[in-house]
Amino acid sequence: MEPTGKYNLPILYTLKANGYFVSLVNPLKMKQFCRLLSFRKAKNDQIDAKQIVEDGLIYWRTLENYNLDDRNYQELKHLNRYHQHHIELRICQINFIDRIIDQTFRVIKKLILHGSQDFSKDKLLDFLEKWWDKDKVLELSEEELVKKISNLGKRKEIPFEYTKG
Repeated sequence: MEPTGKYNLPILYTLKANGYFVSLVNPLKMKQFCRLLSFRKAKNDQIDAKQIVEDGLIYWRTLENYNLDDRNYQELKHLNRYHQHHIELRICQINFIDRIIDQTFRVIKKLILHGSQDFSKDKLLDFLEKWWDKDKVLELSEEELVKKISNLGKRKEIPFEYTKG
């Protein structure tokens, strides 16, 4: 069987539970075997299945029976993949917000601290949550804006320094 991430696991578990011999074949090894087997580069599930069977028949004596991992280990691997996926999503969202800030409030990044690892204390994100439209910001006077921004940080103990520049 060729491993395909999580898609082959239900079949693998069912076959192993019923006592079948199952061997996982390295996809790179299979690709090299298929190159040696034929010059054609046709590829579909039926052709792949036949090539895996031919590999199994030729190298039967060297195949290793796959041992299922402990359930706890399987769960940890699944949770790790899940965690990595959410980290990637979070990074994409942070980068998206950063690009939006660059397009709409380019100067504001110099005035308000941003990039803290603790996003609950990121004053720029708090600012954008309240004033997501630059027209709303432009309606305020400079003094009002400074006062409102400094008040954002007081609740969460975020330092704020204002220097007229």
